[in-house]
Amino acid sequence: MSPELKLRTAAALLAFAALAGCSSSPVRDRAASERPPVLLSSDALELPDDCAVAPGTVYRTQYLVGEGGNVEQVVSAEGPPCVQSALARWVSTFRYAQGAAPGESTVDWMVTVAQK
Repeated sequence: MSPELKLRTAAALLAFAALAGCSSSPVRDRAASERPPVLLSSDALELPDDCAVAPGTVYRTQYLVGEGGNVEQVVSAEGPPCVQSALARWVSTFRYAQGAAPGESTVDWMVTVAQK
């Protein structure tokens, strides 16, 4: 093998090793942090009997999931006040598996009506 070919082969192997070492760890770390948190439990949603909700209307609630799996900063800004407070109370009961990276989450809730 000529010295020039040896040099090219060594350079290619060095570049490949450097790229392999740089790309494998961040990809695994990014994939782990992109996994959604795992919901372990929640209470039932309870709306007051006199709370009027519009079938087919989406009511959105946003919140943060903390490292310990707890829910923080619940904001339910859509719909009548009775819907907002019921959704905020319900979402506050969500418990997630520990260890997920803290992050924002959203739940959309809608009433549907089925004919009997």
